[in-house]
Amino acid sequence: MSQKKVDEYKNYKKNRRENIKKEKRKERLTMAAMWGAVVVFIACVGGAMGVSIYNKYQAKQAALPTYGSTSFILSDMAGIQKEDTEDQTQSETVNESEDASSVESSESESASDEAVASEEASNKETLTQTENEETESESAEK
Repeated sequence: MSQKKVDEYKNYKKNRRENIKKEKRKERLTMAAMWGAVVVFIACVGGAMGVSIYNKYQAKQAALPTYGSTSFILSDMAGIQKEDTEDQTQSETVNESEDASSVESSESESASDEAVASEEASNKETLTQTENEETESESAEK
């Protein structure tokens, strides 16, 4: 047994410089890999925190009111505007129907009917636009 140990020691002494270089290289690679993992971990945590902070900031900015001319429309709390527009459309249809009955030609009747239909359609569009704006303003307030 002792001869075996002596032979191993001689081989170790013979290849000592190469063995030391291999050990140092392995140690450096291990340290580099460890530091690389630490840097990646810190970058991931920092990136996640940055995204979280940015999303909170964007939500806070979206919750703030905008004072542009288009978003400054007051909502109709009592429903007064809707009643006024309904009264106006009814009075316009009555006036146009009286005008249409006084005119005898079928061309003028069909033209007035088309005008009434187009006015009703435009009134419905304006009502839906105001309702959409009201819902947008309510959602912005929340």
